[in-house]
Amino acid sequence: MPVSLEILQTSPFTTEDTGDLIKIYNADTALISTAVADVGKHSEQPIEQLQNLAGRDDWVIAAGRFNARLLCAMPIQQSDDTLHGHALCVREITRRRGVATQFIKLLQQYAMETDRQLKLYASDDRIATNLLEPLGFTKPGATMDAGSSIYLWANSH
Repeated sequence: MPVSLEILQTSPFTTEDTGDLIKIYNADTALISTAVADVGKHSEQPIEQLQNLAGRDDWVIAAGRFNARLLCAMPIQQSDDTLHGHALCVREITRRRGVATQFIKLLQQYAMETDRQLKLYASDDRIATNLLEPLGFTKPGATMDAGSSIYLWANSH
């Protein structure tokens, strides 16, 4: 299934996109709550957190779309030289079909086109390692916070 990259920069999201984002983050609300807790402190719901981020100048929501539906999403904090991706989530029904791999490849291409380095916050578990290492990411050992199991993976391209 060919995925296209879409950058969601405005809030509120369309009704269709909101419904898709609810399906994407439904099983993974803890991921976004911990990964971007500093930004969405006053919001309990993942969609509200995403909308708050999309309304900021230094954040966008990167999404993977197929047949007009969002299949995956990742909040990205952007600076002049770096894109920091947080809490990639893929819609449960489309997992294990290459969606995350295609999406990250598209993010790598987007980072190169905008002359920025792509770094992703992710765990060091088997799933993250199997996804990120073949795409050229390395884990330098720095964690998001002291005692955290969330690492900053850097793209070596």
